[in-house]
Amino acid sequence: MSFIQSTSKNSYKPHDLTLLESLASYASIALMNARSHQDLMALHQTLKLNISELKQTQQQLILNEKMAYLGQLVAGVAHEINTPIGISITAVSLLEDLRADLDENVQNNTLSKAKLQHFLTDSKESLLLIQNNTDRAALLVQRFKQLAEQGVDDRLKEINVAQLCQNVSGGLMHTMSSQAVDINLVVAEQDILQTYPSVLGQVLFILLQNAYLHAFNDQAGIISIVGSQSGQQYILKVSDDGVGIEDKLIAKIFEPFYTTSRHQGGTGLGLSIAFNLVHTSLNGQLNCQSSEGQGTTFEIQLPMHMA
Repeated sequence: MSFIQSTSKNSYKPHDLTLLESLASYASIALMNARSHQDLMALHQTLKLNISELKQTQQQLILNEKMAYLGQLVAGVAHEINTPIGISITAVSLLEDLRADLDENVQNNTLSKAKLQHFLTDSKESLLLIQNNTDRAALLVQRFKQLAEQGVDDRLKEINVAQLCQNVSGGLMHTMSSQAVDINLVVAEQDILQTYPSVLGQVLFILLQNAYLHAFNDQAGIISIVGSQSGQQYILKVSDDGVGIEDKLIAKIFEPFYTTSRHQGGTGLGLSIAFNLVHTSLNGQLNCQSSEGQGTTFEIQLPMHMA
């Protein structure tokens, strides 16, 4: 720090002293402002880093939810495909037994018309079982292929809404059937929508899973998916006839980390992620209407054509 000093006694007049005091005050204020600016710059940098970390966390949460969605759908297809394959294996085993009996009768010259007719009848039934169940397995494999394509396809494209809903709901049916929860799909086969299929599929999965986990309290129930066009918008409603939501809680359900089942492992992220995906990725809106004891309806409003 510098000092202004004079060798003469009383060389500074009151006016000079007042001026020096003012200059000192201005210098002090300038110094404080400089320090405040540095503090603000440091705070700004910290906020930028925090925002970047939050964005990375959000992207990771969305990815985790997406992987959970795909994993659940794959598990559903695997469970469904196990039944027709098991029946086909049983039918093949039976057919092999019939062939061995026929071969033995031929070798021993004991083959009668009745035994041959028995073989033809039973083998026809076995072959029919094999055909029906391999067709069923092929259909499930095709569905799995569609699910896999939708799960990784982030391109904007025209989709058949009914087919997308069937694929997503089909992947959950094996889980819901154990609780006698049925899914009722009311979407016209000709409904076409331009959107991001992987994102919309993820949103539907979250809403269906949310209804299954929270609406029925381990009781039987029905979940309905209803689609309709309204002007330049397409409306998808996912409704259940479950316990409903209290009025005071509806405003909170889309908040991150809000859940009423944390003790059961709930994270409170599903509906928040669905809300953000609809509003940011699909250029739409997601709303909820519910009354306690009267069920819940989630309404997705989407543009028919995205710019």
